[in-house]
Formats: sequence, C-alpha cells, structure tokens
Amino acid sequence: YVHELCHAYTNRIVDAHKDVLEPPANRIYPAVARRMQRMAYANGLTMMYESVVRACVVRFILDRQGKDAARKEAEAQASAGFVWVPGLAELLGTYEKDRATYPTFESFVPEIARFFDEKAVAMADDIARKEKEAAEKAPHLLGMTPENGAVDVDPALDAMILRFDQPMRDQSWSFVASKENLPEFVGQPSFDATRKILTVKVKLRPGATYRFNLNSDRFKGFTSAEGFALAPVSVTFTVRK
Repeated sequence: YVHELCHAYTNRIVDAHKDVLEPPANRIYPAVARRMQRMAYANGLTMMYESVVRACVVRFILDRQGKDAARKEAEAQASAGFVWVPGLAELLGTYEKDRATYPTFESFVPEIARFFDEKAVAMADDIARKEKEAAEKAPHLLGMTPENGAVDVDPALDAMILRFDQPMRDQSWSFVASKENLPEFVGQPSFDATRKILTVKVKLRPGATYRFNLNSDRFKGFTSAEGFALAPVSVTFTVRK
C-alpha cells in the first residue's frame, strides 16, 4: 500500500526533473536490464520511479518498525536488483533531518541526481562485471526426473531427481511456487556424495500439473559450492490420471 501511494507523489517529481534524473538512469539500465525487464520495468525512467519509491518505503519501515526491519527491506531490494536503494534510502535521511535546507522533496532532487551520477552508475558497472563472472561460473541443470515438460508422468513416481554439472551447496535449495503448484514433498531433499544429484521424495496427485521455478531473482538457494547461483529454471510436468 505504501509503495503504490508513494508512486502518486514521486513519479510526477521524477517526471518534472527528467533532465537530471533520466540520463544517469539510462546509463545504469543496460547493466541491469535483464532483471528489470523480468519485473516489467522496460526503461531507465521506469527504473528511476521504482528506485525512489523503494527507498521511500525503506524510510517508512525505519520510522514505523525500526532499524532491523528497515535493514532487511533494504537488503531485499538490493537482492532484487536495486543495489543502490540502500544508499539512496540512507541519503533520504539527510532530507528528513534538514528540512530548512530542503523544504520540499522536490528541492532535494539535485542530491538524488548527484547520488545516481556519482555512485549508482559505478554500482551498475560492478553489477555488470559480477553478472558476467556469475554467468561464466554458474551451475547448470543437466536434466531431471521426471523430464521437464513431461505430460504423462507415472503417478507412482516417488522421487524427483535433479542433476547438476558441478557440486552444489549442501542443504540449500529454492523451489519457488505457490503450494498448490508444487508436488507434496516427503521429508527433506538430499544431495548424493558428489552433491551433483539432488533427490526429492514426493507424492504426486494423478492428473495434476505442477509448475515451479528452481531459484528466482530473489531466492537463490540452488547455489554451487563456489557460491554461484543457478540461473532461474522454469519447471512444469503433468501427472497421468
């Protein structure tokens, strides 16, 4: 609710100062375009709308719920791809404390523009470098049982098996979906001795279609032993009636 309410106030301010806010946003955007587009943020200006709002939400949580809650929210935003939001939220604290110098939010826009020019662009360059490294070293799903996309899975099948190309971090996984779209797990998943094969005991419903992701932009439990996350994989299969 707070997020959407902020948009009603801050979007028009961003629009009124596109001359100083849009150029750094457009310099940053290519480095994070893939992640932004997954969230339907198609350009630098839209990303700027979201950045300002998300930083405001962190400040709101700080005021209402305290430092720990605000820190967790800031970390969540950084994990979602907005790595500059924690710094921007901290900067907004200057606005809050010095209303004599900055009587309106709009009067603080030059500081926001300076922040993006001096810090956020460098952060985005760092993101691009790290994502290139991660893409080169990330684990890959070699295959699974049942096969991804299968439409006639035996309802008696009692285990999903995931096969990776390199050792994975033990006791770490992210099956991302609503409960009804996941098979019923029986006990805890477990890796074999090589940590390349994960066995997930399941109970399948005849006629059910399951749809879930292995990892997401926010949840990255499937991670290699070296600390690189599996790129999100969409999985779907249908059980025979």
